Amino acid sequence: MTGSPEPSRKHLEESTADPIPIGHDEVVFEHVPGLAAFVALTRDTLWVLDVWIAGSVASGDFHQGVSDVDLVAMTAGRLDARQQQQVIDWHRNIDDGPAHGSNLGCVYVAEDDLDDLPARWPTWSHAQFFQRPLSLMTRAELIAVGTSLSGRTPATVLPPVAVTDAVRAELNGYWTYARRRPWLYASSTFCDLALISMARARVSLRTGQLVTKAQALQDVHAPPELVEQMRQRRSGAVARSPRPRHMWFAWADTVATTRDPHSG
Repeated sequence: MTGSPEPSRKHLEESTADPIPIGHDEVVFEHVPGLAAFVALTRDTLWVLDVWIAGSVASGDFHQGVSDVDLVAMTAGRLDARQQQQVIDWHRNIDDGPAHGSNLGCVYVAEDDLDDLPARWPTWSHAQFFQRPLSLMTRAELIAVGTSLSGRTPATVLPPVAVTDAVRAELNGYWTYARRRPWLYASSTFCDLALISMARARVSLRTGQLVTKAQALQDVHAPPELVEQMRQRRSGAVARSPRPRHMWFAWADTVATTRDPHSG
């Protein structure tokens, strides 16, 4: 999930096997460290209505130690100061314990205010607590492939979202912000994220369908050797790309795609 201006940080050095196909709660809980413990904590409250999982876990493209674990919790009203502190305590304990190294994050959204698209919601991600919106892209992913770990299914709660609208919002928002800040591309992780995101955007605008990161690799605008290095990193291997070249292709593709997403 994008939405914060800071680049996402993955633990790329950890080993991992093939993507884990997700279809049932038991499979999710078995393969995603800390998830069962987190859901158990939310079930002890009266104000967490649903817990959903999106992103790579929901789409079956999850690589343990590489992929983030992206959760969304529907809540009965906006969280007050006491509840926000409870959320922080939950995540700190989970991060230090069963979910250590898993990058398990969650955004807490009040169901009654779902139509307030610009609203910013309490979010835990990468050991930080902050406020951010529930993006159209996350909403589209939840409706298409989201899995309910507790409560109702996403598609029965969220208003419909066109995939193409969600993609354009990402390109015109977060990625237009990023292209104007070339220093973000000093991070190899961010370069991979940019190249994959631009490829996914182009494919989704052509087809009207969401695609996984693995599926989008064949549409990355970069030399074959760079794409192969990206593929190796997604599988958990250590594969270094020459920084200036990596940065240039990632930034240039972001500029080109945000200006004309139908090019290429």
